[in-house]
Amino acid sequence: MMTEPIKLPPEFRSGNSIPVERATITRERMVEILTEAVGPYIETLFKIGEHLGINYQAARTAPGKPSDVYIAAIEDAPQSQDREDAKFLQDEDQHDLHRFIETTEDGQGYDIGKERIKRLTELGVVSNQGFGRYSVTMFGYWCHEKYWHQNPSLPLKTIDEHNAVAALDHARRVEGNHERVD
Repeated sequence: MMTEPIKLPPEFRSGNSIPVERATITRERMVEILTEAVGPYIETLFKIGEHLGINYQAARTAPGKPSDVYIAAIEDAPQSQDREDAKFLQDEDQHDLHRFIETTEDGQGYDIGKERIKRLTELGVVSNQGFGRYSVTMFGYWCHEKYWHQNPSLPLKTIDEHNAVAALDHARRVEGNHERVD
């Protein structure tokens, strides 16, 4: 998507702000005009293709349009959100979340600093409960479990939903039915 209009070359300007409706220019001049106008976009296209592992010359000779090759490569490329090893938090944020959980699980106050706790809140892994109190969100617990390879479950559930499943699971075990409820 172009963000600014193409500057009209002198051949298309009349000098009195009235656009020229018809001009005769050579093919070479037209190529110059278009190359100047779309040059930065072509460079970006090449860089995207390079990142996707596309050989531009091969894309030009492939059946269909070169854009079909790009589209196929984009659709085949692993999306970061689909990758098993995708990280949601930066390393420092992950460390701060771990430290926050570690210090608050045993009733201590957090010791990671106000700026870091505000950052964790903005990222959605910690929730501000008011009056300087914070708690880990379900997303925060999920990120923490994923980081420590504890295979967190999806979709995310609230504490009440987890408790309801645990209560139902416990009731079934008491009755002698040892099947787990998820």
